[in-house]
Amino acid sequence: GDPTQDYLADGMTEELIGRLAQIHDLRVISRTSTMHFKDSQLSVPEIAKILNVDAIVEGSVMRDGNRIRVHAQLIRAATDEHFWSETYDRELRDVITLESEVAQSIAEKVEVTITGKERERLAAVRPVSPEVYESYLKGRFALSKSNGRAGVEESIGYFNEAIKKDPTFAPAYVGLASAYDELGSIFIGAPPEKTRPQVMIAIRKALELDPESTEGHVLLAGMLEGQWQWSEAEAEYRRALYLNPNDATAPLGFADWLLCHGRTEEALEWAQRGRELDPLAASADDIGWILFCARRYAEAERELRSLLAVHPDD
Repeated sequence: GDPTQDYLADGMTEELIGRLAQIHDLRVISRTSTMHFKDSQLSVPEIAKILNVDAIVEGSVMRDGNRIRVHAQLIRAATDEHFWSETYDRELRDVITLESEVAQSIAEKVEVTITGKERERLAAVRPVSPEVYESYLKGRFALSKSNGRAGVEESIGYFNEAIKKDPTFAPAYVGLASAYDELGSIFIGAPPEKTRPQVMIAIRKALELDPESTEGHVLLAGMLEGQWQWSEAEAEYRRALYLNPNDATAPLGFADWLLCHGRTEEALEWAQRGRELDPLAASADDIGWILFCARRYAEAERELRSLLAVHPDD
């Protein structure tokens, strides 16, 4: 209920999605689609139908100084039945441990098969101070809400703040790389010869600290693809797809790589996979673009018109 704490609630949502997404036997919807329903008045069955899911995790975050309370519940979509709920009271410094505990509880309740490696990743907790984590979450929040240069530059400030406080915190470097990548995009227009080296420095450091960062591998793949280092880019995309089968950016990026090689049918398959994981994202225009490149114009038009129905201002 406190808008000044939105960055914390949104950040925890994103982190929880990220942990659950590492389980190969689960299909987990990406943040950009789930956040459409943050303040929705729709019922759980209605939301589940739109996202094509069997269950929904719902929760709340309350903060009081350095203490945090999280209430999470798992709801069966078809019947709107709550079949698990738990309340956690923790110090803010234990927030990453808390995210790990919630993810493990959910995984157990939905009774998916978790491999030993996946269980290790779910339980993996790297200690981080509340000050570092807050700066990082504020950076993520500023980047996700940004619609221009000022918001991206604000996020860069927060990520650099986190790195200055803790130079070993890999997610902050990933966030910094994402922000510089956005800054150099055509829509914002900072000179690529200045932003690209910054992206590469940050992403190389992130992967040095955390070789299993899916977002890191996807970002690196995109940079390598932009430099026409095709085989290296493919290896990075495939690494990301292996590490996290639920990350929508990896199949969409790989679809673009395949399109560059004229492999349009394969590209379409991977783009469809990306849309399954992120059905409401504006990035679904990838499918329209691939169909256009394949000269399937009527299908491309249908895709793009349906996208405009959801994102009329895009």
